[in-house]
Amino acid sequence: MNARAVYYAKQDPRLSHYLSEGRAYGPHGEDLVIADSLEHFNPELSRELTEKTVTANLRMREMGFKPYIAPAMSSGAFSILASIRGDWHYSSVWMNGVYFGARNRCTVEGIEVENPWLAEELYQRCKKAYDHLADIL
Repeated sequence: MNARAVYYAKQDPRLSHYLSEGRAYGPHGEDLVIADSLEHFNPELSRELTEKTVTANLRMREMGFKPYIAPAMSSGAFSILASIRGDWHYSSVWMNGVYFGARNRCTVEGIEVENPWLAEELYQRCKKAYDHLADIL
């Protein structure tokens, strides 16, 4: 989902700060949380970028394409390689009974999950996504 957010951030100068300041959290679909910036969080821009990211597959399918290769590369192969190298990447990690998407890396001591300060509204959106996943179990 981060790769999709990056794509849209590159298309719109209002969203370009996502490339260096933004983050993606949670699952695919309706509970995805895209933060336009951790440093200067803008709820409206974050929701706009989230909506574009969530609906990207639907737009591709409307054009007659079924995306398989790009998601397999960005969500699979690239994340696996980054994990092996110990680089920061996006993947789902086990958090108190729920697999939740977040930036993380493998270290000799185990998985390190990025844990930045989040604006209250951003934290609440992430918590809602987490709680929804927990309720599904």
